[in-house]
Amino acid sequence: MTETGEDFLLNPFGKTETEIDVNEGNFKLLRLIADIEPCQQKHLLPEWSNYLKNNTANKAVSVFKDTLRRRLVNTKDRELILKQEKSMYVLSDLGRSYLREHQGQFVATEHNEIRDLAKRQEAKTRKDLLYLLSNIDPYEFEHVIGQLLEAMGYQDIEVTSKSGDSGVDVVAKIELGITAVREVVQVKRHSRTIQRNVLDALRGVLHRFDAVRGSIITTSKFSKGAEEAAFERGAPPITLINGEKLLDLLVEYELGVEKQNIKFLRLDAEFFRMSP
Repeated sequence: MTETGEDFLLNPFGKTETEIDVNEGNFKLLRLIADIEPCQQKHLLPEWSNYLKNNTANKAVSVFKDTLRRRLVNTKDRELILKQEKSMYVLSDLGRSYLREHQGQFVATEHNEIRDLAKRQEAKTRKDLLYLLSNIDPYEFEHVIGQLLEAMGYQDIEVTSKSGDSGVDVVAKIELGITAVREVVQVKRHSRTIQRNVLDALRGVLHRFDAVRGSIITTSKFSKGAEEAAFERGAPPITLINGEKLLDLLVEYELGVEKQNIKFLRLDAEFFRMSP
């Protein structure tokens, strides 16, 4: 027998049992009942289903119903809830006290749910943004890159003509210390991995634009050979920005996306505890 096992057996509603209730969603269930009591199982099912969708890999309605039924049985057997006429559930005095006592732990899990939901929403937005970038007109995409360069502090930005540009899509100046240097940018909008020959070709035309460095921006990724050659000794540097880095920059400068802050309340139980 471990210390945890002994605590579970000897201390009802102790540390171990409380941790189990947090992990198994029993505090979530008690909160749901407290919010709408008296209530039937069918009244709890929608919010319980959303809770499982956001916190587990289970997506089946049958699983939602079964897990809810099992937890109702569990909390009723432990006298945390009472079952009244017409299968209506309410919290018992013990259930209210238990929920109130461990409010902080439960709220912490709710805040984690909010943060997890925000992360999932961010991942979806990034996926949608990449899809949009991959499907807009190529010339419009080049103008998006031009706006990004402007936001990053580049000056005299020029999107080149659709032909006769030697593979260069954007030309701009950037200040490095007390010197402003000319930089050329090539945009590659496809799913294929960018190979070293693309980098070598761009490096070979820098002189035609009086540029001392270049960048390749793509919605895909770069081969190992391209990455190794980007800062080759004795050769003009070529900055490589892959799809994930491009999304990072667009999000950072809020181009094509908008950052929104959501405020939520957190209980400060310490405020109500009188000092001795």
